[in-house]
Amino acid sequence: MSFNGKHVAVTGAAGGIGQSLCRHFAEQGATIAALDKSEAVNAFAAELKATGVNVTPSVTDISDKSQVADAFAKLGPIDVLVNNAGFSAHPTFAKTDPEGWDYDISGNLNGAYYCAHAVIPAMKERGGGSIIAIGSVNGLMGLGD
Repeated sequence: MSFNGKHVAVTGAAGGIGQSLCRHFAEQGATIAALDKSEAVNAFAAELKATGVNVTPSVTDISDKSQVADAFAKLGPIDVLVNNAGFSAHPTFAKTDPEGWDYDISGNLNGAYYCAHAVIPAMKERGGGSIIAIGSVNGLMGLGD
């Protein structure tokens, strides 16, 4: 499948799955918007650019709705959003305090919503787009980190 002329945004782009997704879509001709809360996304983007990939990195904490809105305003219209970012700061449910719960929910659930909310208006304006949500086995059972 060709993604020539398509803009693909991948959250959690500095991690293993995120990097693989960015490479996959780039091999299919996509322009990549690589988002991650880690500065490591800049080094990864530089690596991709060195191979000729059109990529724009964005250090963005997707749990912060204003950071997400700002990032997507700068990145421009997105054709495909891959909500891949996810994390857990606690090893077990019993050791998760209410603040930790809020942190995990904000990054894993609210963050996916904030990103989708940011890209939908331009997708509707252009007549289409795709939003892909990557899930974790932690959604099926409490494995923790």
